[in-house]
This record gives sequence, C-alpha cells and structure tokens, in this order.
Amino acid sequence: MQGEAIPAEGRWRNLFGIRLFFFSLAVLAVLALLVLFFPSATVTLKPETRMQSLTISASASLRIATVNLTGSIPARMTSTTLEKSNTTAVTGSAITPDMPAAGMARFRNLSIGKVNIPSGTVIRTTDSSPVRFATTTDAVMPAGVGRTMDIPIEAVEPGNTGNLPADTLIALEGDLGTSLAVTNPSPTTGGSNHSIPIQTADDRTRLHDALESEILDLCKTSLPRSLGQDDIFFPDTLAVGQVLSETYFPADGQTGATLSLTMNLQCQAQYARAADVSSLASLALDANLPDSFEPLSSGVTTATSGALRTDAGGNTSWKILAQRLLRARIDPVETMQLIQGRSLFAASPLLSTSLRLVAAPIIKVTPAWWPWLPVFPFRIAVFIGD
Repeated sequence: MQGEAIPAEGRWRNLFGIRLFFFSLAVLAVLALLVLFFPSATVTLKPETRMQSLTISASASLRIATVNLTGSIPARMTSTTLEKSNTTAVTGSAITPDMPAAGMARFRNLSIGKVNIPSGTVIRTTDSSPVRFATTTDAVMPAGVGRTMDIPIEAVEPGNTGNLPADTLIALEGDLGTSLAVTNPSPTTGGSNHSIPIQTADDRTRLHDALESEILDLCKTSLPRSLGQDDIFFPDTLAVGQVLSETYFPADGQTGATLSLTMNLQCQAQYARAADVSSLASLALDANLPDSFEPLSSGVTTATSGALRTDAGGNTSWKILAQRLLRARIDPVETMQLIQGRSLFAASPLLSTSLRLVAAPIIKVTPAWWPWLPVFPFRIAVFIGD
C-alpha cells in the first residue's frame, strides 16, 4: 500500500550528471540576476557654462499694458505730497499819506454879535473833491460886522494834498456859515507822503514758480526712495500733479517788505518696475538662446545702459544690458542610455566626447570592484553639477 501511495522516482532523477546540470543552471540564474540588478552607479557631470549678454532697446509708456518682446514696458505712476515755505522781498511800492498840512484860517464876522468858534470847526475848498481842514482851538469872534480873527487849522486827512495856496479854504461847514466868512490868507504847508513797499502780481508769480521748482527738486530725490530697489525712475517725467493749497502772507493788496508763500503740492513721475524689466530681459534672452544651452537659473541681471530720454509724447526710452549664466544642456535619460552596460574605461571617454563638459565625468559603481555599469538605466543616477 505504501508503494502504491508514493510512486518511486524515475532513475534518471538520481543520476549525478542530471543533478549537477540543474544545480549549475540555478547558480547561473542567480548570478544573472545579480549582474542585472545588484550593481548601481552614480555619474556626476560638470557641464560647460557661458555668460549670455544682450543689449535691449526698451521703451516705457503709460499707454502700454503688458511687456512685449519688441521692447515695450508698461510705465507706472508714483506720487508724493510735500509742503514747503519761502519768502522773497517785494518789488512794488505805494504812496501813503504821512503828515497833515497846517496853517491859519481867517474868520470874518458877518453879524453884529459875538460868535463862538469851537475847536474842530471844519472849513474846506469848494472843488468836486474838497480838502477839509479843522480848527485846533476854541475861539470867540468879537462882536461887530467885519471883525476878523486868525485861528490855527490842520488838515483832516494827512498827505501833501493838504498843501494849498492862499484863499482856497473859503467854505465853512455847519451852522456857522451864516454868521462867519473864512479864508486862508497864506498857503497851508507841512503835508507830506511817504513810499511803502507792497507786493505786485509779478512778485507772487515769481515766488510761486521758485517755490514750485524747489518742491519738484525735493520730489526728484524723495520719489526714487519710495520705489523698489531695482525699479527705474524716469526723472524727465517729473511734474506737478496738483497744488493742494497755497497761502500768501501778507494777503493780496496788503503792505509789507517781504512776501511769504506756503505751498502744499503733489508731484508725480513715471517709473518702470524691476519685474517688468526682468521679464523683458528674459524674453529677449530666450529668443537669442544658443543651441544646446539652457539657463543655469531663472535669475537675470539687468543694468541701465545710457541715458533715459522722455519725448513729448511721454515715451521714455533707454538701453538695458541683460545677462545670465548658461550651461550646456544634458539629458539624464540619454546619458544613462549612452553608457548602460559599458565598462568604466569606455564610459568616461564616451561621455567626454559626446557631451559639453568642463571636467572629466566622475563615475562610481557599487560595488567598487564591479567593472561594468548596470545594464538597466534605472540603476544609474546622473547628477549635473554647476
């Protein structure tokens, strides 16, 4: 029953040669797997580098919305508000009355009785713009028709208009005109004028323009400080945004030797953002990228070359020097396929002649004593150094 349950093995399976063959086949299979999957390699390459430089003609305007490869960049507007005061000497002059004229008035009695002449009695000329004088003392005219009395008088208004010839003050104001007659037997003298400084329209205009220019000069210094580090300021576009307030002292028409102005002014100017300049530089450099090279990084250095000029239409043009570092383009997959399964002695010269390198490739195989690179590319790691 045991013999029937477990059949006897064939005689060939117990032959030594057959057993040795299958054992060797198994060992070879294990060795093949080791050859294929056990070794690994790292390849370090240092590609060739070069500097790419390009001079670009740039133009910025408020009418441009986006960066364009033709060199167009949007111009941005920045503004600030400053307040400043300034004082200047006035150039105008005005005549103003100084001292009143004085003299003597001769009153003549037209009645038979006494007449009281109080201080401040006004006498005047008879022209269309009468000059008025007033007595300076109280007096009593003696009774009797034709009696006379001289009383000191002084002009009511100061100035040289009170210097009158004799016999011009002949009118008497008030009720005394029916009792007395008057005249000045001699000229009135002593009335004088003097000149005082006063502002003119030219003074105001000159002070306004000078102060506005001073504030704009300050804006030319302060506005760039408010921008980003690499933003480009356009000084020729600096202008007055609006005058928020201006106060003159003294006011128009008032006298004074000097004229002061306090002005609160908003100034504005255009500029180009560094990001827009960098974007234009990248577009231009990409359009002129040499074959078999790629940018080492996304960074682009730019510098303003030449003067910035703004035309009458508000377009600012200048030159940009753009630079970036390039390196030879190396495809890791192609590199793996190029050297897979090759010996170390053959792989290194092959890479040196096939790729743009500045140094011999560094190839390390694990285990170190293994003389060939792995057959499968996924067992090869490629590192590209700077």
